[in-house]
Amino acid sequence: MENVKFITDSSSDLSAELAKKLDIEIVPMGIVINGEAHLEGVDFTTEEFYKILAKQKKIPTTSAINPQKWYEIIEKNLLCGKYNRLSIVTVGRALSASNHAAEQAREQIMQAYPTQCEKIKIDIYDSGSASIGYGYPITQGIEMLKKGISYGEVSEYLMDWFHSLEVYFVAFSLDIPRKSGRINAATAYIGEKLSIRPIMRNMDGVFTVYGKARGDSQVVKKLRETVKERMRSGSPYIFLNGTHPTIGQTMQQAMLDLVRYPVSLVVKPGPAMVINGGEDMFCLGFLGKNRRK
Repeated sequence: MENVKFITDSSSDLSAELAKKLDIEIVPMGIVINGEAHLEGVDFTTEEFYKILAKQKKIPTTSAINPQKWYEIIEKNLLCGKYNRLSIVTVGRALSASNHAAEQAREQIMQAYPTQCEKIKIDIYDSGSASIGYGYPITQGIEMLKKGISYGEVSEYLMDWFHSLEVYFVAFSLDIPRKSGRINAATAYIGEKLSIRPIMRNMDGVFTVYGKARGDSQVVKKLRETVKERMRSGSPYIFLNGTHPTIGQTMQQAMLDLVRYPVSLVVKPGPAMVINGGEDMFCLGFLGKNRRK
């Protein structure tokens, strides 16, 4: 059996505890707050970032992991003698330069260590997604390997996931999406006054407005209808559940009534997601049709 090391960035929103348990290396993304550079998950926790964000007039920004950092990470794992394959899964290329930086680093590593790279393969996946949209399938790929499933099958699973994943997210407070530019000021103003909740969709790193719901209860109804229409039979589904007091529980019951099996993973949105959708945001992800077949 191949000894595979999975490496990802902190935008995957995997907890430090889960990463340690599954031997996943998480490389911290940069977060710039008031012009000062910070590292996600190192300088603050997700909960601490929520408090920091509440005090900011200007929305923080993310900064990609640069080629030098990726080089250091790849080199360390290449030379440690523990692994015969490195699998790097990053936030979507359309969302960040981190994936391109990782590929640059791999090229440099292959020139510097040609002999080692003949023996140890280095795979880099563009997830086309954000947060647990790629964090979750990494965990499943590792569990598959533990069961003796070949890496080739795991790779096929990952590629199918990345090309089939649909993520729908709702911002319940529109101030952050307005400041981040996800929606314009007029839309935010009208939305707040009329309790209109824009529902965004992310597929292959492209965000579009999928629909609108008036009031929180209509959000659940709209998402439920979307699941019935678009979710692949038997697909796992995942939640990114922020500080909204009821949406997570209400949506879980709606999904149980509909598909009869529970959510596969629920996590809090990390900084990269919160600076676009606000801390009370909610995301639902599932597999639809494979867009590459």
